[in-house]
Amino acid sequence: MLGGPGHIVAIDETLMAEGSLGYPGSTRRGAVVFRRHNLATGDFFMTLVMNCAEATLLPVIQRNVAPGTRVWSDVWAAYRNLNGYVHQMVNHSRHFVNPITGGSHELH
Repeated sequence: MLGGPGHIVAIDETLMAEGSLGYPGSTRRGAVVFRRHNLATGDFFMTLVMNCAEATLLPVIQRNVAPGTRVWSDVWAAYRNLNGYVHQMVNHSRHFVNPITGGSHELH
């Protein structure tokens, strides 16, 4: 299990697609890799999942990331009900880093 109080674990999903990248109207053939990475220790896990839905990703997070961990994610809808963690998100459509702190994530 990754993390715990005082630790930061970054989570992200990546579509490994044939041809397109899964944009509307394009082919979504491929696999989804879901990654969890403890920024303090360098430990990480990658899991092949069937989709990026909340019902798929939340159980993977809960099985692999200790409660009380600070979790960094993007604003993907599947992460919105991530309870039991100190959850911070960044909206990459607005900016890549927090303009106030210079950090890669912001409270959302």
